[in-house]
Amino acid sequence: MKTPAIFLSVFLILVQGASLFAQDAEEEVKQFRVLALGNPTSLRGLFYDLNNEEVLIDPSDVSLSPLYEVPKGGELNLYRKIPPVPPETKPTKEVVYSADLSANQLSLVVLTSGRSKSVAGVVIDDSWEAFPSSQVRVLNMSKRRTAAQVEGVGEEIEPGGYGLFTYESMKPRIRIKVASYSDGQWKLRFNNSQAIVPGARINVLVTDFEPTPKDPNPDGVSVMKMIDPLLPPES
Repeated sequence: MKTPAIFLSVFLILVQGASLFAQDAEEEVKQFRVLALGNPTSLRGLFYDLNNEEVLIDPSDVSLSPLYEVPKGGELNLYRKIPPVPPETKPTKEVVYSADLSANQLSLVVLTSGRSKSVAGVVIDDSWEAFPSSQVRVLNMSKRRTAAQVEGVGEEIEPGGYGLFTYESMKPRIRIKVASYSDGQWKLRFNNSQAIVPGARINVLVTDFEPTPKDPNPDGVSVMKMIDPLLPPES
């Protein structure tokens, strides 16, 4: 009787197919983008390795970078190439920042430069599940507490955190307000009607003014809006 053998063959085919599907899901390419805080020139010349090839990243402080592929395993190591010292003939790789990007399908890496060319960073889940369409994401990269209001809905945001706001209006502009807490009081820093692309994801970046020799501890903050150029994935 061949019926049991047929059932066994079908079962094995289904198991193999499920295994291949799971393997394909695990191998789905993850991506990341980079944003620079402060002086982006101090973050120039950063590389990472992808499939045994060097990839140069180009962070900007006014727009999000192009999409980069996350290395297999999810470990991102950004490095600078140090010129060789004779008798060496090849440059050495000095890793200045490392992050695990395996958790998110799409990540935003916000980089800041420190003293002695050191680099710090924050990884933010940039997936469409965490940051859907028709949302404003206020990123508080200031050392001060921040309060944001979008279309009349407000939220307080701790340093290093972010707040999400949904805008349902199809109007070409929305009103955004940002205040920061300084010297024991809230100070309104930004109150403006901003042009948008209806349905787009919008980032609002809050950062401290850069210190100068004349003003080593500036009180002000900078507020910048960035409309995300990415389109949502096809459903």
